[in-house]
Amino acid sequence: MGTEVQVLVLDGSDHHLHWARAEVERCEQRWSRFRLTSDVSRLSERAGDWVPVAEETIDLLRAVVRAQEATAGAFDPLLGAHLASLGYDRTFDAVDGNGAGAEVPPTIAAGVGAIEIQDAARLARIPTGTILDLGGIGKGWTADRLVRMLVAHGAAGACANLGGDLAVAGQAPDLAGWVVDVEPADGAVPSGLLALRSGGLATSTTQRRRWLGPAGDRRHHLLDPRSGSPCEGPLVEVTVVAPSAASAEVLTKVAFVAPDRFENALRDAAAAAVCTFADGTVVPGGDRALWPALADEGNDAG
Repeated sequence: MGTEVQVLVLDGSDHHLHWARAEVERCEQRWSRFRLTSDVSRLSERAGDWVPVAEETIDLLRAVVRAQEATAGAFDPLLGAHLASLGYDRTFDAVDGNGAGAEVPPTIAAGVGAIEIQDAARLARIPTGTILDLGGIGKGWTADRLVRMLVAHGAAGACANLGGDLAVAGQAPDLAGWVVDVEPADGAVPSGLLALRSGGLATSTTQRRRWLGPAGDRRHHLLDPRSGSPCEGPLVEVTVVAPSAASAEVLTKVAFVAPDRFENALRDAAAAAVCTFADGTVVPGGDRALWPALADEGNDAG
């Protein structure tokens, strides 16, 4: 998943944390596009063919298809070939920041195809010529699964943070909820605290996972499905609170790809957001009741 993972349990045991560590590794083995034996890599290698996959992969792919439909394609996990062509063709730590990728980013036609699933046979298929990338939603879905299972197996409460895709469940250690520090990527806007009682949170930004193309052009990992190129615009970071970390992760992509539909998408998902723009402007969105913000040295978290 190319990130640090933090798991906290309330009234739990070392057993809970050992299980969580093993579960994250198991999900990584299933869904990493950088592991040749993963379900994701096998689906991409055999694009166009039906491929047997794990039951958890079927569950995640179902969530992916629902997200594609709900966002009218603004969320698209079939852009792995474009990420690779742009230079993000290996784990990000290994990406060469000085001239990685093709000189001219590729372009694609809209609607290249859909992910297909045969539930009973545990088979899946992606369109020919595509590469599956479940990086973001995979982290959110894993965070949701971790906290749900930890509470089901005896922990009073749990919080899982996978590189900013964060989920909480059960009892919180603070009366206000799980207190989360939302720190902007570039530090230009003061960080703020919010209290999350249930559900999930995700942040996407163009200020991280950036590299230079051969011509010195700046590239990042948030792609527009209509062009296959990095999203452009004044928005540089968005944080979403939603009923799950996976849905929050999906909504952050809508903010960059289809900003005109973002507010409606938040409302439909019973979610809320804070958007940060290049000029430092911070704009809240969605259901303000979902933001029980705490004061952080006089700064409202929004």
